[in-house]
Amino acid sequence: MVTDLQRLLKNHRAFPSKSDDELAKTASGMILFLSEAALYVMIKKASKSIGLEELSDVFQTVKDDNGEDDLSTRLMDLSIHLDHYKHPPMKDIKDLEYRTRNAGGVYNITRVIVADYLYLFPCSYSDDRR
Repeated sequence: MVTDLQRLLKNHRAFPSKSDDELAKTASGMILFLSEAALYVMIKKASKSIGLEELSDVFQTVKDDNGEDDLSTRLMDLSIHLDHYKHPPMKDIKDLEYRTRNAGGVYNITRVIVADYLYLFPCSYSDDRR
């Protein structure tokens, strides 16, 4: 995919003077961004569905089966809490931030989920509940 995208970028008028290394880096960054955006959309879509009261038992079973160290389940749980609960889970947000800081894409998705919440529901930044 990177090679095909690199070839397309090279043929585009905005990129003809860039080196192959620069084009490869740009292509890789574009694919990473699109992947993160797709994952974010899937998490939010599932969060809106799983957050329904009828499905809470099913997701609780998934959480119990996967445990606390499963980042995908933790991200989904964070999104559900931010979408459906009254107060943000500050301890979970801080723990996820700490655990994902060196995980690249997962860290970016965590940040976007929290930023989306802050954009939609402004709150005090000194709010240290839970």
